[in-house]
Amino acid sequence: MKVMVSLPDELLKRIDEEAKRTGRTRSGLLQYAARLYLTEKATRVPPGERPEVQAAMARAKEIIRRPPPDPDAPDSTQIIREARDTRYGPGETSTGRRREAGS
Repeated sequence: MKVMVSLPDELLKRIDEEAKRTGRTRSGLLQYAARLYLTEKATRVPPGERPEVQAAMARAKEIIRRPPPDPDAPDSTQIIREARDTRYGPGETSTGRRREAGS
């Protein structure tokens, strides 16, 4: 079957160059490109349907549903800083260097 299509000049030029480079006719290249596109499109899984995306979304929903942290719970950052200061002294690290303020 023959079909007439309109293509921009630049696209047609690129098609002809690729056909020549690959040893195909213009028609053969367009048939190949159409088959490739349709096969890929038929086998492509949309991102939202990919199992790893669905699993990540389920984990995110679970996190969102969790109750907020207890406001009276101890601050883990403060506990770590206090333990570090007890071990090395305020403002020092295990290498004896001074820590910068806020770290």
